[in-house]
Amino acid sequence: MELADKIFKRKTYDENKLIEYGFKKARNRFTFSVPILDGQFRLDITIDGGRIATDVIELAFDEPFTLYRIDGAEGAFVGQVRAEAEKALLDIADKCFYDETFKTRQAQMCIDYIQTKYGDGLEFLWQKFPDNAIWRRSDNNKWYGALLTVASEKLKLPSGEMKEVLDLRMNPAEKESLLNGKNILEGYHMNKNSWFSVVLDAGVPDAAVQEFIDKSFELAKKK
Repeated sequence: MELADKIFKRKTYDENKLIEYGFKKARNRFTFSVPILDGQFRLDITIDGGRIATDVIELAFDEPFTLYRIDGAEGAFVGQVRAEAEKALLDIADKCFYDETFKTRQAQMCIDYIQTKYGDGLEFLWQKFPDNAIWRRSDNNKWYGALLTVASEKLKLPSGEMKEVLDLRMNPAEKESLLNGKNILEGYHMNKNSWFSVVLDAGVPDAAVQEFIDKSFELAKKK
């Protein structure tokens, strides 16, 4: 496993903290470089959607130094380079990333889809409810989605489990045809005439969830 994959596994970045740290943003891509090992090498980090790539460049030759990637590569010098790269990446992970709160595959799909398509990360607004978060449009600050962890009985579902649900905007005229009482429900903790909830248990196909997200994003457009 790549060093970066180990460090950033099950973590999500905070866009504002990346920029404060020194990352440069171009569309949905973030880049950062830092000298390591007394300036003999440069560590380059690229974050593109949910993908994180790193390169170590040996500056004397302006060439990639790939041995640091290989766990079994031996030698004190290789170990020094790997240790310096790891130290830099751990600092970024500590200051710019947070542990992923949401566990279901479909919740992670939503996070990745929105980050990649719209460049928006989750915002955790409520200290008392750390497993609830929202997305908002960057042009007008209107919410277009919320990712929530809810007891099934509050959703009027029988399982007795905690559920991860996605709250999205809807056209009120489509309410009756949209809701099914199983995994597409009235909006939890939202206006029930203009929001609905999708239970993220894979009962609704990913493609349909993505279409719902796109419609919600458009409904939150500034008028």
